[in-house]
Amino acid sequence: MRIAHLSDLHICDDTSETAARALVRDIIANLDPADTVVALTGDIIDSPAFDQWARAARVVGELVDAGFRVVTSLGNHDLDWMGLTPGREYRELAKGWLNDTLGLDVDEDHWPVVYREQGVTFIACDSNRATRPERHAIATGALGYQQRMRLARECELARRRGDQVVTLSHHSPICDNPTLLMTDGPEFLHAISHRCDVLLVGHLHTAAAWSGLWGIGRIYASDASGRSGRYRVLRREGERWVGEWVRVADRL
Repeated sequence: MRIAHLSDLHICDDTSETAARALVRDIIANLDPADTVVALTGDIIDSPAFDQWARAARVVGELVDAGFRVVTSLGNHDLDWMGLTPGREYRELAKGWLNDTLGLDVDEDHWPVVYREQGVTFIACDSNRATRPERHAIATGALGYQQRMRLARECELARRRGDQVVTLSHHSPICDNPTLLMTDGPEFLHAISHRCDVLLVGHLHTAAAWSGLWGIGRIYASDASGRSGRYRVLRREGERWVGEWVRVADRL
């Protein structure tokens, strides 16, 4: 099992669509859909508009058509205008895209979304549940109590099956920037502590990795994949997961 991790594509125009497509086509050309899952950790588009989702459908649709399983969490830019201003209609657009492009029927009460592939349980969260007043002014995030409890339960069930557990969240629980803060970050980490092998996050546009924090095997933060022109490939070596960067320009 390998995982190709993409994040913060911010598809909105010809330039960003071309950059995202270069990443997708590199994955298709060099990885096998029989043993690779593509993980998207949000901000697929830049603002929740129909034309931007249509662009994203063209790009991600190439992965689906090539036979890849695509798992995704949603980012603030997928659900809020310019990543800051929420609207009920924007969630409906995202729901339509998840259904039409990935074949998911996800409503408000279905998060986190659970996928299973080859002994690995993928749990994709919606970290856009912040309720503080700052939610409308800065790009904070939260899972909320009910989702955290469902997340902990799904992790525990996966553990009982003997699965590896990979959790996806757009917002990172490890952040010292109050404008990007995950307001229930400690509670999120507590929910998956010693129950999660890999946590994948985005949002900060800064790549990083941690080992063993809060009893989580590995935490990988991605940069903005379209802008950097690279993605991380994770593979399991014995009891641990290791990641390496693939820079698309280096293939050309």
